[in-house]
Amino acid sequence: MPIVSTIIPAYNAETHLQPTIESALNQDAAISHEVIVINDGSTDGTDIVARSYYPKVKVYTTPNRGVSAARNLGIQLAQGRFICFLDADDTWQPAKLKKQLALFDAKPQLGTVICDETHISEDREILHESFFKTHPLYSEITGTGDLLEKIVTCLVTASLVPTSGVMVRRETLERTGCFDETLTIVEDRDMWLRLAFQAPFGIINESLVTYLSRQVGSLSSVNMDKWAPSLLYTMRKNHDSILRHLEKEGSSDAILSGLYNFLGDELWHSDKHGEAEKAYRAAVTLRNYKRLHKLIACKTGRVQEARKIRQYLRKLR
Repeated sequence: MPIVSTIIPAYNAETHLQPTIESALNQDAAISHEVIVINDGSTDGTDIVARSYYPKVKVYTTPNRGVSAARNLGIQLAQGRFICFLDADDTWQPAKLKKQLALFDAKPQLGTVICDETHISEDREILHESFFKTHPLYSEITGTGDLLEKIVTCLVTASLVPTSGVMVRRETLERTGCFDETLTIVEDRDMWLRLAFQAPFGIINESLVTYLSRQVGSLSSVNMDKWAPSLLYTMRKNHDSILRHLEKEGSSDAILSGLYNFLGDELWHSDKHGEAEKAYRAAVTLRNYKRLHKLIACKTGRVQEARKIRQYLRKLR
């Protein structure tokens, strides 16, 4: 039985798949490691590139169903005690698996271990030396050594976990469940939150992943028109668990309320007033009245009345 199973979902990834697979195969030879490529209905030479590595790489071709379904199939097929995800246009440093396994050995309570990543352009120009450093709570991320004590706080505040930097225990993943196939984006943040509810996160504050940014053909490329509704759905779905863990981490529920407000604004300016109403209402339930006038305006269209009610509520606080 392999110690580690690496799942590579690939859709029309012919151009970048070869260095991705080779970076997965170029890990410590002492680690029992299986590499699984899920060819998600590609129409280019993805299948040919992947199968050229047989028998070192297992390849499964399916109709196009999206990144969540591709990863879920990989999880079902994987036999390792630890599961890793590697996007088809990213690459790993040779010591990536070894360092993550060492942290699992040192801290058996961990369910997930993540590492940093470097963002590069198509021309190999470095865009971000460290993804972690772009996070608003960078001090929270790195200030507690190799244990992420406020993982839920960080995940609610902003995207934190590089998908290709994740290693998770199989039993933790089995308790958490699979990726949400109704989501075409933000499915990773939803998964990381649910993993965080199950077991602690460890962190290696070192860039062991190279992420190719601005890849339009990538399975994980962002559709901004869907981003805000998808993130709102994710936060509302996990709302109660998020609040419980924010309290455990000593964080204010204002963090979640602030995100709802932000999403409400994004949706409002995109003329998605129905979704904006859901976001503002969620913020109001957390005793935050900042956007209540917009919520009322969504429902009634009476902006002046909404402002008066907001002023009245301010006096009551």
